[in-house]
Amino acid sequence: MAIVNKIASRTVLIIVLALSSYWFLHPQGLIFQVFNKDLSFLLSPILVASIIFYLSSLISVIFTGRIINIITSSLKGFSTAFMFFLLISNPPTSEALRPIGFWLLICALIVIFHHVVSSVAQLYHEPLPKVFATSLSLFAGGLALSQVTPLIPISLPWNLGSSLDKIVLLGFALASIASLFGVFKDFSNPYLRYLGEKLGSNLFSVLELAIFVLLYFFNIRSYLIDMYPVYIPLPLIEWGVVCMISWSLYRKLKHETKVSLSEPLKLGDWTRLQQKVGYHMDQELIDVSKLTEEFVEDGAKEGILVYITTVLLMNNVEQEAIEKVVSKLVDYQDTPYPRIALSWGLKGVEEENKERRTQLLQAVLEGAQSEILALRVISHRVHPNEWKYESGMEA
Repeated sequence: MAIVNKIASRTVLIIVLALSSYWFLHPQGLIFQVFNKDLSFLLSPILVASIIFYLSSLISVIFTGRIINIITSSLKGFSTAFMFFLLISNPPTSEALRPIGFWLLICALIVIFHHVVSSVAQLYHEPLPKVFATSLSLFAGGLALSQVTPLIPISLPWNLGSSLDKIVLLGFALASIASLFGVFKDFSNPYLRYLGEKLGSNLFSVLELAIFVLLYFFNIRSYLIDMYPVYIPLPLIEWGVVCMISWSLYRKLKHETKVSLSEPLKLGDWTRLQQKVGYHMDQELIDVSKLTEEFVEDGAKEGILVYITTVLLMNNVEQEAIEKVVSKLVDYQDTPYPRIALSWGLKGVEEENKERRTQLLQAVLEGAQSEILALRVISHRVHPNEWKYESGMEA
């Protein structure tokens, strides 16, 4: 019923928006009558974007899942991009600037493509598709932007207008090549891993540096040579800059490699220390109900698992018996959620998992209690007086 209400409310909202837009913006609408301004060119972009946005909201209401989130976010981005495409590609935009709308739409589609591929790759824990999608998107984006720059009627210094499209294309191409180093992020070789982490994670800085270097060699360098042919020894300065950058890069690479080789040892020691400190529990300080709720509601089994194991150890239960009791809890896995599902279907899977967790926890606790009681019965038979004394202390 809640889903029907959401669909109805969104449908009413889109109808009201469409009628209001038409009432205000059509050629003889309210704005024209009051202000004598014709804003009818806004009507089509607003209606088209609203319809696409409405469809994405319906999909998010009816279906659920990570893939649905990817689809709806892509549709919302496309609705915005298509709205600006319609605005720029039609009057009152001048004829000279209208092609910009098409190329900007292509850029938006490239961004959406990268978003979809990266999100799906993250969903399936596959990093390589994201790396190649980033490289392809950078090159295609640079190609599209290089078609836009000649259309912009702006006067630029250093005769930059004649070479700006080449600079943009080559800059994005270099950034595209640098992004491929991201495949080395998980390599065992520390040098390749460092290059993969730095180049693959700082593509915007790589793009800025590439465009600046290309701008220097295409335009600024010739300007400096013409203006100051004697006073500035450019080749000497350039080689000095290259040597300083190479030396700095070598030192940084050497330092980061040394750190990366020693970090796993420090991390391992710190992790073991955390385990020793974090798992040293006092039974009186444990909030069992909280641990139980975390497992039943969220599936977090670490806390209740450590608690049950600690209690069994404190009661001198043998290792084999402990493994037998907690093995079901250790091996337990929730029923996986479907990639695409109706929202009520997702709730059904969630309720089923909660029921399974409750039954499993009850069985494990009963097994732990049985082991403790069995051990005490044996202890009572062997040392009856000592058991009575302990029972009196517990009472």
